[in-house]
Amino acid sequence: MTDDATSKRVAEVTSLDAGEKLRVFIRSIRGTGIRAASLRGSILSVAGFSVQKVIQLASNLVLTRILFPEAFGIMALACTFLAGITMFGDLGIHQAIVHSKRGEEKDYLNTAWTIKIIRGFVIWLIACILAWPVSKIYDQPILFPLLCVVGASAAIEGFASTGLSTLNRKLQFRRLVILDIVKAGIATAITITMALILKSVWALVIGTIAGSLIATVLSHKYLGSHRHTWCWERGAVLEIVRFGRWILLATLANFLGSTGQPLIQGYFVSAETLGLLAIAMTFISALAELSDKLLSSVGFPALSRVAREKPEQLNQVISQLKFISNMLGVAAFLFLSLISTLLIEILYDPRYMAAGEYLSILSVNGAILFLQMLYMSIALAKGDSLSAFYMKLATAITCNTGILIGHSIGGVIGMLYGLCVGAFVGYIAALAVAYYKGFARIKADMLALALIGLYVLLAFS
Repeated sequence: MTDDATSKRVAEVTSLDAGEKLRVFIRSIRGTGIRAASLRGSILSVAGFSVQKVIQLASNLVLTRILFPEAFGIMALACTFLAGITMFGDLGIHQAIVHSKRGEEKDYLNTAWTIKIIRGFVIWLIACILAWPVSKIYDQPILFPLLCVVGASAAIEGFASTGLSTLNRKLQFRRLVILDIVKAGIATAITITMALILKSVWALVIGTIAGSLIATVLSHKYLGSHRHTWCWERGAVLEIVRFGRWILLATLANFLGSTGQPLIQGYFVSAETLGLLAIAMTFISALAELSDKLLSSVGFPALSRVAREKPEQLNQVISQLKFISNMLGVAAFLFLSLISTLLIEILYDPRYMAAGEYLSILSVNGAILFLQMLYMSIALAKGDSLSAFYMKLATAITCNTGILIGHSIGGVIGMLYGLCVGAFVGYIAALAVAYYKGFARIKADMLALALIGLYVLLAFS
C-alpha cells in the first residue's frame, strides 16, 4: 500500500463515529490474512498474559506474608541454576517447528517430541549431579535436595505436546491462552496451600512441580494435537539440530547475560538481598515476558510467515513492528521505573522496601534490553540463528562485565548501574549486527534512546 493510499485509508477511518470504528476493528480481526491473525494473537496474548500476571502478583503478595525474603532468594538460585541447565540443552525445537516447512508433518512432530523427552531427562540428571557442589559454592545446604526435586520439572515438561508449537505456528492462540491461565490458577492455589502448611521454601518447589505436571497433561488433553508416538526420523533430527545449533548458543548467551544473573549476584550478596532483587524482578519479568511473548508467539510466527509466503513485504513489516514495539515497550518500562517505590510501598510490608530502589534501576535496564528483542526475532524468522547468537553473546559479555565492575565500585546499587551500562553497550553491538544484516531501524531506535536518556536525566540526576 502506498503512502497516499495509507493516508486516505487513515482519513476514512478517523472520520467514522465510535460505533463504526468498532465495527471496522471487529472486521479487521476477523480477517484471514497475516495482519488479522497477528492482531488476534496480540489481543489474546496480552489478555491471557495479564490474567496470569494478576494471579502471579496475588500469589506473590500472599506468599511474601507467609514466607521470608531468604526463601525467595534460595528459590531464585535453584530456579536460575535449573534454567541454565535447561538452556544448555535448548535445541530451538519450538522455533524449528514454527519455522520449518515440515512443521505440521507427523513424523517431524513426533521426532521433535522424542528429542524433547530425552532432553528433559538429561537435564534432570545433570541437575542431580551438580546439586551438591552448587550447594557448597553458595553455602546453602538446602540447595542440594531442592535442585534434585525441582529438576524433575524438566523431565515432566519434556512430555508436553508439540501442539503448543503447531498452534503458535498457525497464529491460533485461544487454547494456548486458556491452558496458561488454568495452569497458573491451579499451581498458585497449590503453592499457597503448601506455604500455609509447610511455611518453607518447599512450598515453592511443590508449586513448580505441580505447574509443570498440569501444563503437560493439559497440552495433550486440551490442545487437540495428533497422538504422539516415539519416532526418530533422521532427516527431521538433522534439520532440527542444524536449525537449533546457533539457537542453543544464543540461549546460553541469553542465560549468562540475563536469566542467569542471580547466580552471579548471589555470590556477592546475601540470600535476603537476593530475595529483594527477586521481588523487584517479579515486575521486570512480567513486562519482559509480555514483550517476549508478543514477539516470540506473535511477532516471530508472523515474520516467519511473511518470510515464507511474501518475502517482498518483510522490510515494510519490520519497520512497522519496530517503531510500534519500541514506543510501547520502552514507555512501559520507564513508567514502571517511575512508580517503582510507590508500588513496593503499597504492595509489600517494610521488610521489602529496598526492592523499590532496585526496581527503579532494573526497569531502565529492561527498557534498554527491550530495544534489541525484535532484532533477534527478525534474525530467527529469516533463518539466521547465528546473528541472534552474536547479539545474545555481546549482551551477555557486556552485562556481566558491568555487574562485576559496578559491584566493585558501588556495592549492590553500583552493580545495578553497571548492569544498565553493560546493557547499553550490548545493544550497540546488537544494532551493529542488525545493520550489517540489513534490518536495523536506526531512526526508531534513536527516538527510543532519546526517551530513555531524558528519563534518566530527570529521575536519577
